[in-house]
Amino acid sequence: MRPALRGYALAILSVAGALLVTHSLRNPVFPTPLFFAAISISTWYGGGIPGVLTVAFGTLALDYYFIPPEGSLSLNKPELPWLLEFALPALLTCWFVNRRKIAETSLRQARNELESKVQERQAELARVSRMMTIGEMGVSVAHEVNQPLMAVVLNGDACLRWLAADPPNLEEARKTVGRIIEEGTRAGEIV
Repeated sequence: MRPALRGYALAILSVAGALLVTHSLRNPVFPTPLFFAAISISTWYGGGIPGVLTVAFGTLALDYYFIPPEGSLSLNKPELPWLLEFALPALLTCWFVNRRKIAETSLRQARNELESKVQERQAELARVSRMMTIGEMGVSVAHEVNQPLMAVVLNGDACLRWLAADPPNLEEARKTVGRIIEEGTRAGEIV
């Protein structure tokens, strides 16, 4: 069933239910409370138009079943002001219930949008955090690899000086080549 038809059906059923219960109480002093409940229910679940229809159907039902002479629809009845005292607050109730439903729906939608944006920002923050961690790790690895490589360069330069001396100092050149091998091995372990 389409939503509009469901709302109209709800308006008719809620007035019928209020009428049956109120009429079964046999001459109630205040026959309107269940009609106000029917208006609230049909407006909340059906919308503004079904709520106004409930007001109209409820007003007609009260006029026909509860305002003397009972069993007739007439605007010439002496209790017509009593009927207006029902219809005007009923319309106001319908308006308030409809406005509240719209406000709650808007608030729920805004909350859902906000939660969605927060989740997006949290995901973006987590991604940026991961990227920063990777960057920090890269800087750390570069620093750790740079130290042995600089030692290799410095030891290579020293080795060339030992070999260029007159006479060449082969013992110091061997020690320097040994340090070059150690630093190269250390750089490989870091990587």
